[in-house]
Amino acid sequence: MSGLDLFNNRTFPPFAFGRQTDETDAVLADYVAVGKLIVGWAKDPQSAPRTMAEFREAVGRFMTIDPKYTRFRIEQADSDTGQGLEFVLRLPPAGQVAESETRVAQAGAGQTYPLPNLYADLAGNDVPLDAFYGRVADYTMRSCR
Repeated sequence: MSGLDLFNNRTFPPFAFGRQTDETDAVLADYVAVGKLIVGWAKDPQSAPRTMAEFREAVGRFMTIDPKYTRFRIEQADSDTGQGLEFVLRLPPAGQVAESETRVAQAGAGQTYPLPNLYADLAGNDVPLDAFYGRVADYTMRSCR
């Protein structure tokens, strides 16, 4: 994608992952590999990392995470137990969304809205499971911070 200057000189980190050309909190080098890890942990929560060090070790070949993150917690959504499901809404930081909203609203011609390279890479992909894993990684990592 070109015209990536839409989010230069930010106060807050951007919401787009996997973008080497912008400052990011986490850069995913391999969405499919990270998605496979997340799916595995969701299916077997006992296998999931318990500390930030364990998480960094597990994803280290596929993803870099800003060192400012020192604490780690996993929340897994409920399965329906007959009592209904709990909906967990994780809101992004107020300053981050306000700044991004302003920048997008003020964008001029030729500036593009940043999307992870994952979507261009998966366009026309005839391996639906890889597309699924990539989407799981993107969706899950966007709710982290």
